[in-house]
Amino acid sequence: MENMIKRFKELTPELQSYAGGKGSILAKMYQSG
Repeated sequence: MENMIKRFKELTPELQSYAGGKGSILAKMYQSG
């Protein structure tokens, strides 16, 4: 099984669905600065 633990900076749009709503929003905020 592939390691599914990702940092916010590593979370690509394809993987954001696995992060859920809150994780996806936090990743977008982190990546935008």
